[in-house]
Parts: sequence; C-alpha cells; structure tokens
Amino acid sequence: MPHFHPIREPQSAGALRRVNTRTKLVAWFFLNALVLLSHGAAFPLAVAAACFTAAMANGVPVREYVRRFAEPGFMAVVLVGVKSLSFDDGGVSVSRDGLVAGSLIAARISGAVSLLLLLGFTTPFTALLSALAWLRIPKTFIEILMLAHRYIFVLMDDAQVVYQSQKNRLGYAGIGRGLKSFGTLTGSVMIRAIDQSAATATAMMQRGYTGSFPAQQTDGTFRAGEAVAAALVVIAAASCFFVFELIKL
Repeated sequence: MPHFHPIREPQSAGALRRVNTRTKLVAWFFLNALVLLSHGAAFPLAVAAACFTAAMANGVPVREYVRRFAEPGFMAVVLVGVKSLSFDDGGVSVSRDGLVAGSLIAARISGAVSLLLLLGFTTPFTALLSALAWLRIPKTFIEILMLAHRYIFVLMDDAQVVYQSQKNRLGYAGIGRGLKSFGTLTGSVMIRAIDQSAATATAMMQRGYTGSFPAQQTDGTFRAGEAVAAALVVIAAASCFFVFELIKL
C-alpha cells in the first residue's frame, strides 16, 4: 500500500540554520567528496554519526530524521545482500570479498545521505538555490530544481486524492487488486505530470518567460567566524580521512 511523504521545508531552528548557505554548501561539497573517495567504511560511518549528532543538536526530530533516512538505508542493506551473494555450480554462497565491497558502498551511502539530510534540514530551499546560483551552477539545472520543488507537492496532492478514492472502493483489498490499483495510480500521476508541464510552459511563455528566471538573491555576506569554523571542520574531517586511509579502516 503506497504512502506519500512529501519533502517540506526544513523545520530546524538551530545554529546551523543561521549559517550562511554558501558557507554550508562549500563545506558540504568537500565533505561529500571525502566520503565518496574513502576506501574504507570507518570514515563514512563517522561522518554519518557526526551528522546525526549535529542534526539532533539543531532540533531535528529523531523520528523525522529516521524516516528520511529509511529509504536510502534500506537500499544500502539490499546492496550489501546482493554484493555478498556468490552464485556458482554448487549453489549460492556468501562471498567475503563481496560482503566487504557491499559494506563499503553502504557506508558511503550512509555518509553521503547523512550530509545531504543535515544540509536539507538546516537550509531553506530558496536559500539553497541562491547559493547554487552563486557557485555558477548552470541556470537550467537550478530552474528545473525550482519547478520540481514547486510541482512535486501538486502531484503528491493529486496522487493522494486518487489513492484515497481507490482505498474507499477497496482498491487495495488483496495483493492482486492492490497492484492493479497502484498501476492505475502511477499512470494517472504520469499523465497529470505531462499535462501540468504543458500548462506550466504555456503560462510561463504568456508571462514573458525568455529562457531564464531573474537572478536569485544571496542570503547576505560571508561572516568570517562562520568561514573559519567551516574551514576547521573540513580540515578536521580531512585529517580523519587521511588517518583512516593510512590505517586502512
């Protein structure tokens, strides 16, 4: 049975939310690169633990954090299982090398997702778009993000209406009927998305859209203290990264 959990604006009111978005985004890029470059599971898992601690310190509800982490966490567990299985003439066995490789991928997923969650919980979406524009990210990509963020909630509301209608008519009473109803739901949402894209494009052209939106405004100037603190965090993380790499953890 489907459940719909749209991603709303972050509700954190902690100190990280008041930090300049560009400072957070630059630090996020460096830390994420270190996580993806790690050859061991210890560093990504340490980053994941640090992000969870920082999120709790900034007032993020544990339940909300776990809910957002659940889907990528489930994918990481599945990857470990798939990588660890070895098929040969004797049947199915568990490969130690595959288990190690799967655990490394799962650790990287945990670290990268935790960094993204911390950034998302402590940064308004509009401020994030402004910071991306300041970093000279292509305007087309930013505009697609903005439109997707706007209309994902419209589509989620449409999906919820269809789902409730199906549920009231016992559309999910049984596995077979549930799969058929879910297929109908998916198709109706896809059709709605195509219709909405055409209507949005027409409305934008009628309002003078020329191929780009007005430039996003940045969220203030850099503050020296925040920049120094972010640099220290990155340096400390890089030091831990090299230590873990040397001792091959």
